Amino acid sequence: MNLEEEKSLFHERVKSLVGQSISRVRYSTIEYPDGKPYWDHEEFHNAELGVELTTSAGVIFQLGWDWVFHHYHISLQQFDSEGEGLWHDTTVMWDVTSEPHWTSVVGEKIVQTVEYWCNTGDKSYPSPDYPQDLEIVFESERKVWFSVAGYDESTGQLFGMHDEIMIIFDEDVLKRHQFGAYTPKEWLHRTAAHNKSLERTAG
Repeated sequence: MNLEEEKSLFHERVKSLVGQSISRVRYSTIEYPDGKPYWDHEEFHNAELGVELTTSAGVIFQLGWDWVFHHYHISLQQFDSEGEGLWHDTTVMWDVTSEPHWTSVVGEKIVQTVEYWCNTGDKSYPSPDYPQDLEIVFESERKVWFSVAGYDESTGQLFGMHDEIMIIFDEDVLKRHQFGAYTPKEWLHRTAAHNKSLERTAG
């Protein structure tokens, strides 16, 4: 499959989120020796390997990272039953459905998704376009953003193209770390927004 075909497949999977309602959320992380969870950074969550969203219809979506387009980018896989996923045999799965950030949107219908496609913007290190961020909009107008990003503890800053999945719940946090619509224009190549009646490409 060439990159254009991969891109079309990604678009279709993202669009299939629209109209779904989330019933369960789980994070996939590395298993640490002390057995404790380290995904909660207060203003964002770090799912490391990915996020599993189960819908009220029983469909399972797994948001993770991959390197089809570039090292690294958002990936989205869809499964029809539990146990088919990418991580169950090798990682720890944390059920975060009752976590306060998620309780506000669990059960709500997804009405729109927005993909943020970037490139490096660096002639010395060129890249094809890759999906850096995914925004999910719920019927209450609440939003959740997923980003392939790392966290620099020395600066307190997130940075993109990393093999971890960060979940951001607040637009001010998104803006401060320059993700989604706040990505510097030399990197943000285009966006694609989807809902039941609209497909728009802008750039």
